[in-house]
Amino acid sequence: MIGLMGLKEDVSSFQRNVHSWFAQQLNDHKSKGTIASLDGVRALAFLLVFAFHLNHSGVLDYGNNPFIVAFFLVGNTGVTLFFVLSGFLLFLPYTQALLFEKDWPRPKIYYIRRTLRIFPGYFFSLFILVMFTKPSFIQPHNWGQLVPFLTFTMGFYNSSGLINGPYWTLAVEFQYYLILPLIALGILGLTRLVRPEKRLWMVVGSLFAMISWGLATACYGAYFASHPDQTFLIPRPLLNVVLFVVYGDRSKFLEDFAVGMLIAVGYLSIMNSPRKDHYVLRMRRLLTGLLILCIALFVYAAMASYTWPFVPGVFQ
Repeated sequence: MIGLMGLKEDVSSFQRNVHSWFAQQLNDHKSKGTIASLDGVRALAFLLVFAFHLNHSGVLDYGNNPFIVAFFLVGNTGVTLFFVLSGFLLFLPYTQALLFEKDWPRPKIYYIRRTLRIFPGYFFSLFILVMFTKPSFIQPHNWGQLVPFLTFTMGFYNSSGLINGPYWTLAVEFQYYLILPLIALGILGLTRLVRPEKRLWMVVGSLFAMISWGLATACYGAYFASHPDQTFLIPRPLLNVVLFVVYGDRSKFLEDFAVGMLIAVGYLSIMNSPRKDHYVLRMRRLLTGLLILCIALFVYAAMASYTWPFVPGVFQ
């Protein structure tokens, strides 16, 4: 009995020590400020994605009302919004270090936080889905099909649909989490090549280069993926290796993350400006107009086959 009680005390002590260590690690240099409006952005992104999948599921019948269907069809932009939001939030501490002489984020803390944010929920959902929808994957001869899901490489093998189609977005997010500190270090190296007053433009230029890279790899990757007999400068087998790394099965969406990172640079530049109030007022007006314009353009594009009685035929 005494031995059992001692074992329980040792286990409890170990749990307390582990909990204390994680708490200390995660609270280290953690910013106390929050951006409350981002909760609304997350909610909007979720509703867009939910509406998109609800529309494709066929659960609801909208009849011949193209206007309602149009709103549901633009729901796929919710994924883009999630990527932009991730780029914005995760690049904030790096922007503070690059432009405002703050402490450089510690890689250990960064990776621990990302791991604890994703792993528990993801692997729990993966376990449930495999047990109830793909029990055959438990058989040893099918373990190979689980490897992409255990390593977040579903986007390399076009295998996310084997268990849960939307998992591909998590693979893209996780791969971005892995390379973000390296991207930030690369930008840091470039900023050291210029005078301090030019750092902002070096960071902005680097992010525009990242956007260009993302768009180029998405465009050319899609072309070469759909034309397996074509190549460019190098033998096709070697090009396949390049495509595997930089494109995967549908792109790495670096342009979306880079847009969020660019917004982070603009946001912190405004918040640290002596004319902050003036810039904030102008940005509110601009963003309101842009939001209305984006909604109108998305709906108009989604309803391309619909005849608008008040729009001249040449524009339809």
